[in-house]
Amino acid sequence: MYHYTNNDGFKAISSQVDWRFKAQKPPGPHPVGAYFTQLPPDMPDICAKLLIPRTKVEYLFEFTGDSGLTPLDGGKGRGRHI
Repeated sequence: MYHYTNNDGFKAISSQVDWRFKAQKPPGPHPVGAYFTQLPPDMPDICAKLLIPRTKVEYLFEFTGDSGLTPLDGGKGRGRHI
């Protein structure tokens, strides 16, 4: 699993001994949450697949397991990968 973020997000998360991912309301009609994906950083056109700006893939956190994560509903666009 991956969590992509920008410089500010990276600093906030990595400053903690135990990583903490703060649930927030993203722009548009998306639910409050901390967003994760199975798409790796070498995926072509990753920003287009995740529907996020390029600044949101400057940094990433990688970890194993998906315990406690709930996939978004929807078969098209973002919901397939988050």
